[in-house]
Amino acid sequence: MGWVTCDSMRGDVIGLDLSCSWLSGTIPFNSTLFLLSHLQWLNLTSDDFIFSPIASRFGQFTRLKHLNLSYSAFSGQVPLELSHLSHLASLDLSDYGTYVNLEASVMKRLVQNLTKLRELHLNHVNMSSVPLSSLKNLSSSLTSLTLGECELRGRLPNNIFRLPNLRELSLAYNLELTWFFPMLNWTNSLRFLDLSYTIYTGELPESFGKIKFLSHLILIVCNFNGSIPAWLGNLTELAVLDLSTNNFVGELPSSLSNLNALISLDLQSNHLNGELRMWLGNLTRVTTIFLKNNNFTGQIPSSLSFLKDLTLIDLSYNNFEEQLPWKNLRYLDLHANLLQGSSLPSMICNVSSLEVLDISHNNLGGTVPQCLGNFSKSILVMDLRTNNFHGAIPDTFVKDNLLTTLVFNGEIPEVLGRLTILRLLNLSHNSLTGHIPSSLANLSALESLDLSSNRLTGEIPMQLTSLTFLAKLNLSQNQLTGPIPQGNQFGTFGNDSYDGNLGLCGFPLSFKCGTNESPPPPPLPSIFQEDYDSLFASGFGWKAVLIGYGCGLLFGLAMGYVMFKIVKPQWLVRFVEGKRSHKTRRPNNQRARQ
Repeated sequence: MGWVTCDSMRGDVIGLDLSCSWLSGTIPFNSTLFLLSHLQWLNLTSDDFIFSPIASRFGQFTRLKHLNLSYSAFSGQVPLELSHLSHLASLDLSDYGTYVNLEASVMKRLVQNLTKLRELHLNHVNMSSVPLSSLKNLSSSLTSLTLGECELRGRLPNNIFRLPNLRELSLAYNLELTWFFPMLNWTNSLRFLDLSYTIYTGELPESFGKIKFLSHLILIVCNFNGSIPAWLGNLTELAVLDLSTNNFVGELPSSLSNLNALISLDLQSNHLNGELRMWLGNLTRVTTIFLKNNNFTGQIPSSLSFLKDLTLIDLSYNNFEEQLPWKNLRYLDLHANLLQGSSLPSMICNVSSLEVLDISHNNLGGTVPQCLGNFSKSILVMDLRTNNFHGAIPDTFVKDNLLTTLVFNGEIPEVLGRLTILRLLNLSHNSLTGHIPSSLANLSALESLDLSSNRLTGEIPMQLTSLTFLAKLNLSQNQLTGPIPQGNQFGTFGNDSYDGNLGLCGFPLSFKCGTNESPPPPPLPSIFQEDYDSLFASGFGWKAVLIGYGCGLLFGLAMGYVMFKIVKPQWLVRFVEGKRSHKTRRPNNQRARQ
């Protein structure tokens, strides 16, 4: 919450940490803060200064060594007076948006005067007017430089890669920044390199393969082409390798098996092909693998079952023909592949810790294995749609169940009414027959219900009006009859929730119940009948519900604690929102104490 450090001899205040202290408002010119003339450490990160300007009086702390004003909602110009802080070893003015501007003249003075600077963090500071030539004279003492999303433009000076002590370099999300890695005399001290969303043309520079201590190599959307180079296997200290959303082609080189320290591998959204090889099982420390949206074929290697720490894997949008389980896996996404067979492999029953299972849009068939009920205490999302499954949902699902989303092909079982934590139910685009079970009214947490494009008959149960959290309803393209229930959430649904059910009557439809007029008979099936997409097919699926679930929970916490700052869980953002995890550095409350 905050701390004060005093000089042990004189008693002067030399350190002040008010980070995450719920401070709000402006800093007056006559604030007593500016009377602390002996300050050497000042940390005001993650407070709320309501977009007030950075006070020029910060420049009078001439003994200051560490200044952190990050993520505290400042705005306006960086004052020239900050260049007077010639003893600064670290400066952090980062924020979540480009509300702070750094003019070229101020940047020039900062570079000239702050010769002892070791850490400079300016993420989201608008530097569009700063010529890149001003970066040529940065302090040779720099160990960390992060200029993410600063609107830098032009060619990056090569000397940035030659700073002798630089361990961390992040220039991500400068969309008009071009760069070339020097062939000679680069710094060998780099540990962290993120140049995502910058401009590079050509193959991955071979010089990278000689930065032997590199632990994070993040190069998302840089327009690389060619194959994944074999020399990457020389970077044996790599913990994170992210080359996603480029134009790499060919097979994965076996030399990657040398990356024994690798924790996260992300090569999604390239043009990679061939089969995955058994050597992937050598990456024994890996916890996350993302290979989605490539052209991989064949079987998934059984050696992946050796990866005891693997918790998240996404292999969707490839051409795999078979799938295998992993004992400690939490997230398994194999949708839109070529998986086929009469049933799910029984070995999947060993994956008892699964939270998300998506094997939709394949060609799997047979009955749903009863062993899927083993997931009842952990599963949050299960998507089995667009396969050829049939039969009943395992009864064991109703025991201590945490399931929030279910997408399934088959009959609607009464037992679904006992999944009381279910938030999304999508049984659309199947051949379901019979009535809508009234037991669905017991799903008190249900937020979205899609039973569209089936052959359901009978009336809509009046009990469904008790679903007070229901925000989305789609019963279209069935053969339902009778009055539409009225009250609560049913008063908020429009005609499109009931389209194609010509036997229904009552609000919001124009056909009123209790008149002598008979509704027209339902049309005969036609091979030309349009296949209406459900709400879920247009984007309202289990991923959106998980986002809403997480945001709703955090919003509730925020309402209980005034001005409480929240951050989404990163694993969920990554998988649900398309991943922007390496965009810029998050606030680091420890920087001011280094």
